Amino acid sequence: MVRYYHSPDLLSLVEQATRVCQNNEETVAYMKMNALLLLQLLNGQEVADAVQDADKQLLALESDPASRGSHGIHQVRLKTKQTVDRLALDVTEATLSFAQSCPLPGSYPSALHALLKCPDDFQAAILATLRAGGDNAGRAAMLGTWLGAHLGMEGIPERWRAKLTNKDRISKAAGAIVAQARQYW
Repeated sequence: MVRYYHSPDLLSLVEQATRVCQNNEETVAYMKMNALLLLQLLNGQEVADAVQDADKQLLALESDPASRGSHGIHQVRLKTKQTVDRLALDVTEATLSFAQSCPLPGSYPSALHALLKCPDDFQAAILATLRAGGDNAGRAAMLGTWLGAHLGMEGIPERWRAKLTNKDRISKAAGAIVAQARQYW
């Protein structure tokens, strides 16, 4: 995504990449929402505003007669609304209401809920999604990506980063990705 950050073809590229392994409209719609949300977060928007703006952009795609997969987009938008409607629940309760399983109709809203509940606390968000059980690794991967885009490396607790087996190699690679991304920002 870093390479195509400002590309007008970003969503088309996301669709092509997704269809390599998941050739269905709903998965493509989830990945488009993911890309739109990441763009908003990378542009410095606050989490709630980023979710709302990404959803509006998805709505525009749903309304576009040339756009394929309006049913998939509708499903993603419905899950996003259900997530917002459940913000009074804690992360475990919300996850149980969506499903603890790997498929995106359960994992996406559960990860999004944790993001919205703990938008500025990487540790609290990740631990909350882990405590919710089930496929917490998949949810944590989504959540960590969004929080990383929002908070940057500094948002990850230093003691967590210090425990990485290949900390120096990972830090160097992350720095290279950020340096490359700055060419396109």
